[in-house]
Amino acid sequence: MEPPELDAEPAQAPLRQIRAAQNLIDAGTRAEALAKDLVAQGRSMEDEFWRELVEHWDERVRDVMQALREARDPEAAIIFSLRFQGWEMNNNADWLLEEFETLRFRVGFAQACSHCAYETIIIFSISISISISISITISISISISITIIIIIIIIIIIIIIIIIIITITITIIIIIIIIIIIIIITVIIITTTVIIIIISNRINESTNHHHRIIIIIIITIIIIIIIIIKVITIIITVSVIIIFIIIITTTIIGYRFLLKARVCFETCSRNSGTPAFEPACPPMSSFEFAAKIRSQGKRSSWLAQPLSWADGLRRLRCP
Repeated sequence: MEPPELDAEPAQAPLRQIRAAQNLIDAGTRAEALAKDLVAQGRSMEDEFWRELVEHWDERVRDVMQALREARDPEAAIIFSLRFQGWEMNNNADWLLEEFETLRFRVGFAQACSHCAYETIIIFSISISISISISITISISISISITIIIIIIIIIIIIIIIIIIITITITIIIIIIIIIIIIIITVIIITTTVIIIIISNRINESTNHHHRIIIIIIITIIIIIIIIIKVITIIITVSVIIIFIIIITTTIIGYRFLLKARVCFETCSRNSGTPAFEPACPPMSSFEFAAKIRSQGKRSSWLAQPLSWADGLRRLRCP
């Protein structure tokens, strides 16, 4: 059963709120005083929520008064306890009922205020533990960050070394190919020269001087054209092979990087509990929100003041 909507009222000082609540508690017949106060505010006693609140009020008051008697500074203890548990003390004497509507789960007054005397010690112990945990976490985070930076630097150095090795290897291969081409061209030239000499000697034996010169020139031109065609063919073939090797290498490296990125992205999405590129969390009522933080083992103090429930929703994963 959820309470009806309450009208928002101007913020009051926490101390005045507590005193107003104590005045209500100290009134003659406590449950009757509460019922009158609720009726005066326009609440209906036929509503199950308000009726149950009145019926159990005396029991809650006894627990509260016991806590007040045990506390050295009752008002400060109550304020401290309520703030620690995430209660927003921003209304007048009706602040307790306002929290019933806001939190949407029933937290009795005794649950909010009991054991104030020694809860302060527990709270300070928890605070110290949290401080130590935060310090350790920060130290670990710094160490991890430094480690990650070192790993990144090492990876960059390795990549640079690999690039240098690949560049040197390709350069050596190109130089070897050029040397081979030069050797081939030299062999062709030497062979051609020998052929020309042999042909010239044969021609000398059977032709006159003018005919010999013309034949030698024609043969030389033909041989030069053949050499040029062969050199161009070799250069084109080598260039195509180098380009083909570069394309294959780049494709393999790029595919491996894309594959690693995809695996990393899927792992990250799976660990975070939310699919990749999922839209913003759907609207969630305060009741669903309260149930969710409870199911995660968190108290209402998990929300740091003065965060609103809407701000708190952004701190939760999508359900």
